[in-house]
Amino acid sequence: MKRSHMFQFIGWMLFFACSVLYLISGMRSHDIASMAGSMIFFIGCVVFLVPLVEEILRTLFHDDH
Repeated sequence: MKRSHMFQFIGWMLFFACSVLYLISGMRSHDIASMAGSMIFFIGCVVFLVPLVEEILRTLFHDDH
């Protein structure tokens, strides 16, 4: 794995963890706006992670497509 991929992946995992913690906080306080924002943030993290993970897997398996 490229060093830059590793740092990007770790960064996105931290954002992902934050979105989960914000969601839990919103659920505990029954704050609908916080829960909605956390879910949007969570989905955004997943959207950004998909191409990164695909690129990492392509690099690991030397797929030229």
